[in-house]
Amino acid sequence: MRTDEADAWRYFDVILTNLLNDPSVEGIVSTFHDVTERKMIELNLTELAFRDPLTGLANRSYFRDRVRFSLISANEINRSVGIIYFDLDDFKYVNDTYGHAVGDSTLCAVAERIRRYLRTDDLAARLGGDEFTIMIDNVIDFEQIIPLIDRFVINFHSPVKLGEIEVKISGSIGLALSIPNEDDVDSLLKKADLAMYQAKHSGKGQYVLYDPALEQQ
Repeated sequence: MRTDEADAWRYFDVILTNLLNDPSVEGIVSTFHDVTERKMIELNLTELAFRDPLTGLANRSYFRDRVRFSLISANEINRSVGIIYFDLDDFKYVNDTYGHAVGDSTLCAVAERIRRYLRTDDLAARLGGDEFTIMIDNVIDFEQIIPLIDRFVINFHSPVKLGEIEVKISGSIGLALSIPNEDDVDSLLKKADLAMYQAKHSGKGQYVLYDPALEQQ
């Protein structure tokens, strides 16, 4: 039920008892129990179960579940699922120099930048620390995603301004595409992770596309 305030709602459990045949009542009795507080707790718990509490992006568990579902759907139409896997270069320096509060604010700023480039069906997650990942559905080839990554690389080179502090950041990015009816969640994330580490070892601030040759390095 909506209250007097435009966006305020109350939640009720409602029991309807048919007493039409009761001569003393001859009607339907409605019993309302206000369960708004319980409903809010349930909604908050659900949100916590799926979201990273710091950045508001998806958490690792929810991200893996969504990738698993997307792989099933992609396999049915012989398409791929794309994974962009990246972390911030030299993020330890940020924490050591400015403190963890600034570090956390930097991670939140990065998460907000990620949101700007997501399409409706894309999903971004913080896997932990300074590691982030993005899932892209219904992919045909690498060329479909490269323009998005190019924008990410440019964006990450822009400093994060936090009051009087300006934090310089960049990200090393790996990209992998699933092979239809072959890859599962673990193998796909491993491919993207290998590509990301190759990017980091190649000079940071750039991206690398997964290639099977990376498995031999």
